[in-house]
Amino acid sequence: MNTELIHTTMTLGENRKDANAARASLAERLKKFASSWWPRVQRMRGKPTRHLHLRESLALGERRFVAVVEFEQRRFLVGGTSGSIVLLATLDNARSDRNPGTQEGSRY
Repeated sequence: MNTELIHTTMTLGENRKDANAARASLAERLKKFASSWWPRVQRMRGKPTRHLHLRESLALGERRFVAVVEFEQRRFLVGGTSGSIVLLATLDNARSDRNPGTQEGSRY
């Protein structure tokens, strides 16, 4: 067998080993970087404060609904269709602990 061919084959095998080792080393360094960096980003970014909350909604048929929406500690009853939304009432801020289906919480 030609010694040059054997040398070339050995060199290719060594290059593959070196490339695999370099990839593993790079992957390990990226893991370390990401594990130290990502928590910092999360702490700096924080969670955005939301002021608008959908507290409850009820479908009234095809493309119609009523919903209780809260904005800055005020609650509103709104009604909507596929083409519009209307304020039906401004609700008091007192939260009711009544359970639906009990004598106290049910109107019907």
